Amino acid sequence: MDISKAYFNSGGDLYVISEGFDSIESEIEYLKQFEGNEKVEEGAALEHNHKGDVVSEIFNIKCTNNINCFTYEENGKYYLEFHNVYAGSNKLYEMFGLKTNNSDD
Repeated sequence: MDISKAYFNSGGDLYVISEGFDSIESEIEYLKQFEGNEKVEEGAALEHNHKGDVVSEIFNIKCTNNINCFTYEENGKYYLEFHNVYAGSNKLYEMFGLKTNNSDD
């Protein structure tokens, strides 16, 4: 997956944002092509995320224990936002090939 942004907020939570997709359906189809993601689905729309966007949660993504995934629309594109409040677990780092601060590589 192409990543447009990865950052920590002031509380130390890790956010990873995908490049834009044309629709929520194309996001889901993209995720389903990976083994273990056959049951990925969009949840009900939630009121807002931390930026004030209307979001929908994405469920049943493999390797997302303690990682929340939301989708939101911005300027005609849809973005997947992975949010990990336990960034020290390194799951998002591993999922996206990011290096940790304590990595030897």
